[in-house]
Amino acid sequence: MWLTVFGCTAGIVLVFFTVLTYFLCIRFLKFEKPGDGIRSPGGHDFMCDTADGCRIRGEVLVPRKPSGTTVILSDVPHGAELARMLLAEGIAVIRYQGRGYRDSGRPGTWGIREARDLRLIYTTIANREPDVCRNIGTIGRETGAAAALLHACMDDRVRFVIAISPYADLTDLTKRHLRDKGFPAFPLLQMCRMICRMTAGADIAKASPVSEIRARGGLMKVPVLLISEQSNAKIPAAEVRKTAEALKGPVRVEVLAESFGKPVADSSGTENFRNWMLETIGQSVSL
Repeated sequence: MWLTVFGCTAGIVLVFFTVLTYFLCIRFLKFEKPGDGIRSPGGHDFMCDTADGCRIRGEVLVPRKPSGTTVILSDVPHGAELARMLLAEGIAVIRYQGRGYRDSGRPGTWGIREARDLRLIYTTIANREPDVCRNIGTIGRETGAAAALLHACMDDRVRFVIAISPYADLTDLTKRHLRDKGFPAFPLLQMCRMICRMTAGADIAKASPVSEIRARGGLMKVPVLLISEQSNAKIPAAEVRKTAEALKGPVRVEVLAESFGKPVADSSGTENFRNWMLETIGQSVSL
């Protein structure tokens, strides 16, 4: 009888903490994917499969007069508007949908495996468009920004990174979120990591660009532009500052008063972002 009572009590407690973990942690970790489509008139489609069976579909957009610079857009909202802006400057654009998108076959992993996916995309495009990809870098937002920074730590071909609202360490960010909600990290964080390993096959403890940057000793000569969004309550400015402190070399930190999630063409900060972006890319060309 006592074993039955104990088992029922343990089951109720487990269900309670699982539900609490879902609403406090798992939903918090579900960063929204832009999902604005990838097909554009004049784009050259490409497709590649990762070692773990994720299917990546994308397109390569080449300007009429290529400058030799290519930008990969990683989870950037309204990528079509940004692509037009870059193409007008003679910069080729790679847009893609992979891990975490419909039909990819694999869930998102908060930038962990997405960083390796970027390395595969770099290789695929460099073999296909060698003349276009002499100077190549990545623009990403949130998980895409984290993936871009993690990728730059493992691939010397990366010439520049523009990271919009990157998180420095996802475990610390989740702990801060729990504290702000009035809950202790234990045991919710441990349950969250367990659920993530079971559902996505990845541990959020590895989603830490700042740890990888420090282990590498900074990104050295790679120009990095870090952009903090004042209206992005999910990723506070402290995360961007923490990443900037870990970087060594030409790092620049800027602040957007509004969310980058708005259409680029209608944003009052479009001109500022355009100037920051082109200055960073120009800096990479001169190195």
